[in-house]
Amino acid sequence: MHTADAAIIIPAHNHRAAVLDTLVSVVEQTLPPKRLIVVDYGSTDQAARSVQQWLAETDPRIEAHFLPQPARGASLARNYGMGQRGDCRFVAFLDPDDLWPPDFLQRATYYLETYPKAVAVSCDRLTVNAASSARRREVLAGIADNPPRWLFTRDARVGSCTLFRAEAILSLGQDENLAAADGAGLMLRLSLSGPWLYTAGKPAIFRAKTAQAGEGSGLGQGPADCVAWAQVCEDFIHSHNVSRFIAPREVRLHLARRWYRAGRQLAASGRFDEALRCYRRSCYWRSWSRAQLQIVFRCFTAGGIGRCLRAISLAARSVLASPVSRQGRAESIQTWRLGQVEDQDRVASPADRAEAAKLPERVVPQHVQAL
Repeated sequence: MHTADAAIIIPAHNHRAAVLDTLVSVVEQTLPPKRLIVVDYGSTDQAARSVQQWLAETDPRIEAHFLPQPARGASLARNYGMGQRGDCRFVAFLDPDDLWPPDFLQRATYYLETYPKAVAVSCDRLTVNAASSARRREVLAGIADNPPRWLFTRDARVGSCTLFRAEAILSLGQDENLAAADGAGLMLRLSLSGPWLYTAGKPAIFRAKTAQAGEGSGLGQGPADCVAWAQVCEDFIHSHNVSRFIAPREVRLHLARRWYRAGRQLAASGRFDEALRCYRRSCYWRSWSRAQLQIVFRCFTAGGIGRCLRAISLAARSVLASPVSRQGRAESIQTWRLGQVEDQDRVASPADRAEAAKLPERVVPQHVQAL
């Protein structure tokens, strides 16, 4: 039977209760993958032994590999698995607690084979909370219209519902500092490399709170992960000119929100000094927002009127400061405006217009729509 020319990489760490279900969802694909790679990075429970036994008995059509590695994070585990993909043209990074619909690989492979310029294709995702039984489906159709904007303003954690072109990922290089942000920086940079397609149909299932006691959830929702997310987004904006995709005002608004949420997470865990730094960075991007009020309130409750007065001074100074430059916040705004002018003056060549005309506005094949 024919297999998809894809390598599925699953970084696993102590997800004993969920990883076997994830493996079953891969093997039961209507078009199974050519290679299945499980990279175990320092599991301390019985997950490693269970996975090894399961892989030894799996479908013989699939090249199954179990690769033990030191506990150095999911990002390094993905990078190592990427190096073991062989000659597969496509690659997927599936979290050990997420599930695929049976026809995901068939739909996604059709897209990437039909449109060779596309760098990735995503399906919808259904987030299921095992603790409360809450379910929320998110339609990812908008990602095909404007990938950088969608990933920046919504949620760049789309690895478990996306099939990537291996060549496109390798062209970006491998970043060992993306573990805390769950590869958000990789997704953002990849969105600038080419078309990102969308396939309608059954969603991938993102399972929240499935890890057992003592196991990491791997979902990137803790305070440190929120800070890393905000930092990755801020670095992305300052290292790439994305004014063609995202309006400057929208950039400032969403960066302010990300730093504000990181501050809320840190404050809730009692780390007030770190929370204040996040609130201040939020103020850099959006003047006189809720972050300033949080700075004053937290300082008042923690240190009384004296610290509160110092916080008011800090909030006022933050309006004129810059999170990454001593030139001030006005320089960042001016850079955005200049980028907009340059993009407006840039005229696409006839070859670029002809290439753009080959792809419809949103690619959804008829046989996929019927699924």
